[in-house]
Amino acid sequence: MMKYGLLKTGSYNIGDEIQCIASKRFLPHIDYYVNREYTDKFVSNNNEKVKLIMNHWWLHQNKHFPPSKCLVPLYVSFHLKYPLRTAEFLKKDVKEHFKKYEPIGCRDTGTASFLKKNGIDAYFSGCLTTTLLPNQSLKNKFISDYILCVDVPDKILKEIRKRTNKRVVVISRHQQICLSREQRMKLAYFTLFLYHNAACVITIALHAAILSTAFQTPVCVIDNGDYERSTRFEGLEKLFNNVRIDDFIKHPEVYDINNPPSNPSTYVAIRDKLVKRCKDFTGYDSNQPTLGDDYNPILDIAEIMPFDKKNTRNAVMYLEKKDVIKSFVDRIILRKQRYDFI
Repeated sequence: MMKYGLLKTGSYNIGDEIQCIASKRFLPHIDYYVNREYTDKFVSNNNEKVKLIMNHWWLHQNKHFPPSKCLVPLYVSFHLKYPLRTAEFLKKDVKEHFKKYEPIGCRDTGTASFLKKNGIDAYFSGCLTTTLLPNQSLKNKFISDYILCVDVPDKILKEIRKRTNKRVVVISRHQQICLSREQRMKLAYFTLFLYHNAACVITIALHAAILSTAFQTPVCVIDNGDYERSTRFEGLEKLFNNVRIDDFIKHPEVYDINNPPSNPSTYVAIRDKLVKRCKDFTGYDSNQPTLGDDYNPILDIAEIMPFDKKNTRNAVMYLEKKDVIKSFVDRIILRKQRYDFI
């Protein structure tokens, strides 16, 4: 029987767990968890072959690429961080690996262009999170008239609060690393719920924009002119409404947060091609809403909140000492990177 793997990550960005959730839709079962930053170190039982959807953002250290020969990868939504788009990254064994598994589906046109210029068959696939499915009954169950702001600059947040009587909920895609993998997955589902049921999402973050599009939640992406942002957004700009930061501040009419326009439907074609590619690879598609009818956000958030077990009367939320100490030792003494904590 074919074995299947799921990438695991260890960054501050909860969007990494959400990428994993997108992959799970196409896995009939999960036999292995594979560390994204150390795919070359992966060893399966008896070196059996393991199919792995290789979406995500890559890579902090190019010395850990290409992946182990135990893995049978499907490259879709593959984003190669801009500093690695060099001849040094495409050393002989890496290029041979890509040639073996081409065409390489890339999340952005910049990654696709880099690979094609180096003789590798690559194409723009878009992001796998476009395949996340909304649940209309859940939207109806939790009618939430709030505006969700994700990593929004303070001057934009100030303008939003002046323009609306709706509740403004502020979150970040960067989360606490002391949580376990299971807790982070619960936090990821809770985060998805916030996107799913918002009246409107305002953000500078790519992952927040694509999630909102997949869930059919109106979204406005603030273009702050950041160069790194432009390399990650290449080819994806037409999936959502984009507004330059100065225009948003000076011209409220460019995006009405109280009556937001619908998102473009351009993501549908990208989504459908991704669904077919992944289903053909694994032979499976759950085709179920990402959040079920019985999903209860209160239970998920309660389960990830550590409480003082010795003082239940006060029940003050806290981080256990062992978690804080471990984080300190890992980061300061052992000099581990942010992706090494798993």
